[in-house]
Amino acid sequence: MENLMKALQSEDEADRLYAVEDIAELGTSDAAIPLIYQLAREGSEAVKNSVVFALCHLDCRQVYEQLFDFFTSTDAFLRNAAVTIFGAGGEEAVAYLTSKLDYQDREVRKLVLDALFEIGSPETLLVIRAGIYDESPNVQITAVEYLGRLNDDEAVDDMISILSETDEPMLKAAILETLSMVGKAENIQDVLDIMMPDGDVMGVDSFYLAPLTDLTAKVGSIEHIIKMLGAIENIELYGAEVVNIIDTACKRMGDIFNYDEILDKTREIIITPEVAAYIRYEAVKCIVHRGTRSVSGPEYQVIARSLLDENNSEMLLPAVRLLARSGTDEDLAEIEELAANTEDNDLRELCEEMKKGIINAI
Repeated sequence: MENLMKALQSEDEADRLYAVEDIAELGTSDAAIPLIYQLAREGSEAVKNSVVFALCHLDCRQVYEQLFDFFTSTDAFLRNAAVTIFGAGGEEAVAYLTSKLDYQDREVRKLVLDALFEIGSPETLLVIRAGIYDESPNVQITAVEYLGRLNDDEAVDDMISILSETDEPMLKAAILETLSMVGKAENIQDVLDIMMPDGDVMGVDSFYLAPLTDLTAKVGSIEHIIKMLGAIENIELYGAEVVNIIDTACKRMGDIFNYDEILDKTREIIITPEVAAYIRYEAVKCIVHRGTRSVSGPEYQVIARSLLDENNSEMLLPAVRLLARSGTDEDLAEIEELAANTEDNDLRELCEEMKKGIINAI
């Protein structure tokens, strides 16, 4: 070990690299000690990375205090290294880090959560849950986000409780996003009552509208989805949120257009010229999805005619998709005429593709 320690002090980078590897191979209970001190003073990036790799595979319990000191370092590399090394420490690291959850510096408490998330064992969930009650909103947000990424549905009630009490916008948004990952349909009404107590989604701060509608689409029942869609009246301003609800609900539930409220709202989005063209096209993609069976051919045709009557070149592509789903001889002729009269290569290619689909279906 004495020769390795001398090599670790060598001015030659290669000597130091070999020394780190040899010390790591020894795997003794005190092998981490010289490496942790070397990491604090090492100037070579290659050697530092080698030391971090070695410490991740050694028993570091003897140097936990020195490693924890890195959390207060001004050197971002050392702070991140400590997170990584603790993250490789397993149950022993969990026990140590838990004892530091009340550390006075909120940035350090956040780093503790980072390390616990890296460990990612079932035991860490209880500790990270405690973080959602931290006095620092930034620490709370970190805890909430990690619980979502760890799919911890046991923390849902606690998060809803905090949602009802906090005035911190970023924390509220983080809770809504996490609930969209781990919440269940039975939780949605509680969230809606908190965020829109008078039932008026238009009264919700626009900052929360996207995560709230996303949560409803991902977790809510069809009744919640219909209620949310009905409450959004200004489709010119909130068309993107409406289409996101419909698209997300379709992916989750399949064909939802047998509900008149959803079909009507989708049609309204598509045929309203004041709504941005790309949003209207996304609505068309939802309604012409191959899994959609509840929309009739005549309905597709009526919507397509409405778009063609606009004389808006941006809406020709979605109109062609709608005509193809209608699929009558009249629609085929219309598509052929559009292909013959356009100089737009994208439109021509889509017309040819849709024509083949209609002909093959006949």
